[in-house]
Order: sequence, then C-alpha cells, then structure tokens
Amino acid sequence: MRIIIYILFVSSLIFSSCSSNTIEGDWKLASWSIGIAVDINKDNVFNENFLEEVPCINKETLSFNSNGTVTSLATFNPDIRIKKKNNDSRFLSEVICDTEGSIGFATTFEQNGADILINGNRAIFKNTTLTIVYKNAQKIYNETETEIIETKDVVKVYVR
Repeated sequence: MRIIIYILFVSSLIFSSCSSNTIEGDWKLASWSIGIAVDINKDNVFNENFLEEVPCINKETLSFNSNGTVTSLATFNPDIRIKKKNNDSRFLSEVICDTEGSIGFATTFEQNGADILINGNRAIFKNTTLTIVYKNAQKIYNETETEIIETKDVVKVYVR
C-alpha cells in the first residue's frame, strides 16, 4: 500500500510540475532582435535586444484566447532605421518612438503542438517562452539611405 501511495505522490508531483501546453493567456514582449548588436541610445553599450536600446515605452502584450483569437491593444511600434556604413561592417541606427497613441490588432491563430501560426507568421511555443520570426522585416539601408542593401529577420520573444 505504501508503494502505491508513493507512486501516486511522485506521479502527481511530476504532472503538476509540467508546464502548460496551451498558448492561452497573456504574453509580454521581452526581446526584439535582428541578430546584430546596435547602440541606438548612444551609451557605448551594444545590444542585440532593441528593447534595451530604444527609449520607447514597451507595453506590448499578446492575449491568446480559447476561441482561437489573439489580440494586442498596445503593439510596440517604433520606427527603427538601420544603415550600414560604406565599406565597413558597422551599423548606424536611429529610432523614432510612436507617441501618437497605440496600435492594436485582433486576428486568429492556429496551434499544432509547439507550432503556432499567427497571420502567416510561424511562432514557437516552449514552456514560458513564445518566439515569433518575421522574415525579412527589417530593412538595412546604405549609409546615404538611398537604397535597401539587405533585410534581416525580426525575432520577437514573449514571456508569460
């Protein structure tokens, strides 16, 4: 009898410690990166997470609902300009914060295990982290801003 109670106790600990496999709930934007370190705020500290570099206020939260919808009432939306110096691998950057209100959206999502599809963008859901990749979403300009010389994927990471 003690063995059965012990097995039930251990089983309940294992199952209760497992993270939820549902995406439902609120997710706060924790990182926004394009894979290169920048010093937008000119403090001589380069960082790949734009949220650590821009003076804009980040209130972005995604809310996933059981009816298959996802909403955001305050989408983080600064205008980030990145230029590549001529004949150099260094990047120059500047930001204009959106102070004219907030941008929101509502759309549907599909979940297939850890894969989430939101408006055609693939997201990966793992424990308390949600990562969304926006392909070729950040434009990189030449130094004079007369042409786009490359694009980078924007990777946003959200946490519960």
